Amino acid sequence: MEMKTGTEVSSDASGDFMQEFSTEYVPSNAGMVRSLPLASKRLGFSDPRAGMLMFGLIAVAGLAGVFMGVFFPNVPDSLIFFVVLALAWFVASRVVRPLSRRWLAQRFDALMPPIPMRFVANGAGLHFEDAHSKCRWDWSLVRGALMTNDGVAILIGYAAIFLPNAAFPNDVEKAAFVELVEGNAASVPQSSAT
Repeated sequence: MEMKTGTEVSSDASGDFMQEFSTEYVPSNAGMVRSLPLASKRLGFSDPRAGMLMFGLIAVAGLAGVFMGVFFPNVPDSLIFFVVLALAWFVASRVVRPLSRRWLAQRFDALMPPIPMRFVANGAGLHFEDAHSKCRWDWSLVRGALMTNDGVAILIGYAAIFLPNAAFPNDVEKAAFVELVEGNAASVPQSSAT
């Protein structure tokens, strides 16, 4: 870990002095933060990590949906929808985060430049300033992904697959509904052409 330290003394308009300690080093997750694909940004995500997290959730949800559709064909689609989201949430929190911090960071740290950081000591006490200090793997990324157009479109599209069929858990009820609709349509008197 490379480290460069320096001291700079400055004053504001009121004459109070502030001492700044500028430190530059490579944190353990610098590679992960700086080397994520740009594809998610090109698709409209303001934060590439939010895009990657959303892609991971959709991938996990798709696999879980296929699994449940094959092994539990009689389960209502609405239940599958919520179970799949719960599974995606669990996998992302228990698997994606540890892997991203350990496995990805180990492979990308050597390729990425250091992230500049500053520790500032002033009247308010010692605090931390960093342009990337908010790059934490927490669920605020999910909220950020949901606020993007792509994230909303993905959720709407995913819901459109399952929710319209939620009222018809199986093919028997669906067929009965279709027969009822067709029977009502056939019973409507047709006006004869004159």
